[in-house]
Amino acid sequence: MIIHSRTERFDVGSPNLFLATALSFEREATRVSKELRTHLNQSVNRIANS
Repeated sequence: MIIHSRTERFDVGSPNLFLATALSFEREATRVSKELRTHLNQSVNRIANS
């Protein structure tokens, strides 16, 4: 069986599946946190400039 994430494919039989999954989650969390930081900064700047 193959698991697809947004950016990668993993073979469930892979001994490194747990590590690969953890790294994939970490990358996704980093991406989301950067997006949230960007939105927060934009909101703060909008408030500061109003």
